[in-house]
Amino acid sequence: MHVGSGRAPHQPRLLECLVDVGERGGPEGEHVIGKRPHVELVSLHRLCPHLHEDRTEPPDRPADRRQRRPGTGIDVGRQHPGQSRGELAHRRRHRVVDDGPVDRRGQREGPAGQPSGDVGPKCGIELGGDVGETGLVVGESRLGVHGANTTVARVTLHLTDDDAATLAGEAGEAPALAMRIVTGLAETMGATRLLSIEGAHIDSCLYHGQSGIDFAQRLVDDDARVSVPTTLNVSSLDLLHPDLYKGPPTEAEASRRLMQLYETMGCEPTWTCAPYQLATRPGFGQHVAWAESNAIVFANSVLGARTHRYGDFIDICAAITGRAPAAGLHLDEHRRGEVLFRLRGVGDELLDHDVLAPVLGYLIGAEVEDRVPVIDGLPPHTPEHRLKALGSAAASSGAVGIFHVVGVTPEAATLTDALDGRLPERTVDVGPDDLRRARDALTTAATDDRPLGAVSLGTPHYSVAEFERLVELLGDRRVDDDVACFVNTARAVLHEIALRGWVDRLESAGVQIVTDTCTYITPVMGEIRGFALTDSAKWAHYAPGNLGIDVAFGSIDDCVESAVAGRLVRTDALWR
Repeated sequence: MHVGSGRAPHQPRLLECLVDVGERGGPEGEHVIGKRPHVELVSLHRLCPHLHEDRTEPPDRPADRRQRRPGTGIDVGRQHPGQSRGELAHRRRHRVVDDGPVDRRGQREGPAGQPSGDVGPKCGIELGGDVGETGLVVGESRLGVHGANTTVARVTLHLTDDDAATLAGEAGEAPALAMRIVTGLAETMGATRLLSIEGAHIDSCLYHGQSGIDFAQRLVDDDARVSVPTTLNVSSLDLLHPDLYKGPPTEAEASRRLMQLYETMGCEPTWTCAPYQLATRPGFGQHVAWAESNAIVFANSVLGARTHRYGDFIDICAAITGRAPAAGLHLDEHRRGEVLFRLRGVGDELLDHDVLAPVLGYLIGAEVEDRVPVIDGLPPHTPEHRLKALGSAAASSGAVGIFHVVGVTPEAATLTDALDGRLPERTVDVGPDDLRRARDALTTAATDDRPLGAVSLGTPHYSVAEFERLVELLGDRRVDDDVACFVNTARAVLHEIALRGWVDRLESAGVQIVTDTCTYITPVMGEIRGFALTDSAKWAHYAPGNLGIDVAFGSIDDCVESAVAGRLVRTDALWR
């Protein structure tokens, strides 16, 4: 198996083919031939002073036209004199323009590989104009990767009349603030326009501190309402089982307040990290603004919907405005497969078992970081809950926002479709030894001399199909009295399994169902004596750091047998 570069998952690639910072610079508009070392993008002007960006203010501008709400530290924007409502001036924003590869003679090649002139600074810095769309990033998101013949150009974000009116405050203060944030993100991503979304999923409702409440409260005070159907991610509380919470009462109250604020803005109180398991979900090609890493990768990969990797505050602003930057994973060019993974020598039994998906996803995420993986060799009947496990694992060990499975996912009917007719950047053959190593990496506990204290299932939230398998495996047996067994799920799924009689059956067997939240982010498990066992790669990845406990990973079969026996029971036969 090919070993990755070792670069951090979220390190931007903007300057990968642009400049060699700290070793040598170049004149304005220099075309760089060949690859250069990776660098972290902090400030393009600071890292590349040789670009000579004009950062001077017009002489007629007052010293400071920023507006701030009294009592807050939130910058609500700057107005540029002479700027039309439909156009934002970008004095500090740039985009990368790729003019194609450069041959050994220093000539630029056209689309057919023919030289199209001498390389020189004539492309330079371009102000405004239609220079195309790129995939620059914000936060953990994906950058477009460009060839060696690259220049930097300024861009202009063009707004519709409705967008400009919202930005100007004609729809109210809350939409104006939201639009300022959305357009600020669009600037950062290098977008030339915004696009309409048909739904949103909000992660900002998960309590992380006072700033989250302050931001939501400000929106509510200004009468903010979402303009598209909007679901809510997990919170920090299980409102259906409030006695499970074992954290500070002040944090519980703050979490409850934050949940109420988002409901006030018109969000649907779904409280799930798996909105794709709800009755209504986005269809193929629909643009949405989803937060929560596993939901993002599922929407893009399994549903064929389109969302970038949005985070807190951006998500609710997109929901209020109904708009998002036309960039990143919304665009075709950033969805095509890049790294091909071929399963080789993997037994049929493992190929058709639930446990393969999280392990394979964990391996892939660590290998590709933020690139787009294509998987060849999974069964064509691979069900959604396995694709969910694969994507959530890849988004935990890496920054994967979309993957393709040949013959399974909607944009990968064939390998050619998945790669958009191109050759993969590289090919990785995955065999049994590779999978065993990835599986073992998910276990941090020394299981030989420590007791099993807990079993946690349902990260992401368990589906009806997964509950059906759990009930089948458990049968009429009980969980051992010394083992705490938890299953996280959504209210909608809880309602369905209650109708089937499974809730009473599981609770009588010693299984605690958790809703509205998840055991790896909320103190509901209490004091655990020994280690915890899980069937989730995401839970195994985050729980040691979040909860300070050791974790063992196993299949759902392993988890059930271990919970009943009161000790670790794990079979290795599948992995041979």
